[in-house]
Amino acid sequence: MEWIYGFRFSANKNGKIKGLGMKLPLKGAYKVSLWNLETGQLLKDETLTATADHSEVYNTISEVAIEKNKEYGVSIEANSFYKIRKADNSEFTFPIQTGNIEILSFHASRVSENPQGKFPSMPQSDELSPCVDVIFIED
Repeated sequence: MEWIYGFRFSANKNGKIKGLGMKLPLKGAYKVSLWNLETGQLLKDETLTATADHSEVYNTISEVAIEKNKEYGVSIEANSFYKIRKADNSEFTFPIQTGNIEILSFHASRVSENPQGKFPSMPQSDELSPCVDVIFIED
């Protein structure tokens, strides 16, 4: 079963996304997408290919300008993923700050329930799948 999942995020400084990345349990080709969630616009689609299980892959992309305090999303379509839960099974608390990026929420949905190719709509806070990433460079 294919899923689309990813993170809503914002930057605390203006900058550029210069790459998209992933790490999944299974090798294969997977579609990673970058979204402007304020407009619903798809900014970039990229197919990333892992030639080995559990390998980290990054593709350089033509730069996408990111404005501070605006909402963006990065998602991946995949049939495999890592699941992370807290040891006490409590929910994750957002936002989560990592460098100049603030992760606002995690979302997931079945691809079959997301036929228009939109950012996944179902927020998840009890488990995360941190398999997709961006390379952000501040201005």
